[in-house]
Amino acid sequence: EKPDVLNAFFTSVFKSQTTSSGEQIKPPTIQEDKVRDLLLQLDCHKSMGLDEIHLRALRELTEVIAKPLAIIYQFLGEVGMLSKSPCHTWREIALFPTCRACLPGPGTFQCSETGLAFEVESAATIVYRYDSWSTHLKEADQNVWVPAGPLFNIWALPGTVRAVYLPHFICLSDVDISGCSIAHFEFQKMTMQQPTEVMAFSAVLENPSFSLLGVVWRKLRSAISLPMHSLVLIFQQLRAANTTLHLYLIPDDNSVKQVR
Repeated sequence: EKPDVLNAFFTSVFKSQTTSSGEQIKPPTIQEDKVRDLLLQLDCHKSMGLDEIHLRALRELTEVIAKPLAIIYQFLGEVGMLSKSPCHTWREIALFPTCRACLPGPGTFQCSETGLAFEVESAATIVYRYDSWSTHLKEADQNVWVPAGPLFNIWALPGTVRAVYLPHFICLSDVDISGCSIAHFEFQKMTMQQPTEVMAFSAVLENPSFSLLGVVWRKLRSAISLPMHSLVLIFQQLRAANTTLHLYLIPDDNSVKQVR
């Protein structure tokens, strides 16, 4: 219910409108009072949703969260990030924070947090965040393709980015790079794009069109899995009679590190 109530209002507020001369109309400001009213309308007798937040708790915290929610939705609306899937937007705002890069001029710039990099020919503003493969990669496609890096949701004005460098964790020394593709999700459909270049830790796509982008690799026919750069996690079981170490290898994926 929370996503339905809030997003139905905010999406309508930020619906794209133009004047008769073709000029874009600036969307109105999200008012804190309106957010407060919507929160107070939540039915606290209903069960909590996928975000596992009780509606009663939200109503009781209305005075605390109304202002930050107004700020969040104002920002999302201005950069075109209000999703047509309300649940998806609500659940992942906290899980995958939004980054905003204001690039001063020509050059290649890399985000130290995500490994994502952009090549631009002039000053540009780019908004991006992690997204979830499980939400977009259909089960049938999972039989053919395996995610090889984070999935990103990226917003930028058309033509402002000459090339995007999408990080991946596949070890290239033992794999055929022809199996590398870039998955592009738009309007709930996936298309495959061939990277301009596959580098040691990133795949380059020139003149990209942005929405959801991520590196995937065609699955091997054999039972052997793709070689990956991995993170090593070691846990010691202290109460065991003998010292027991549990070793885990996970893909060197910054989005996984963040969620963990």
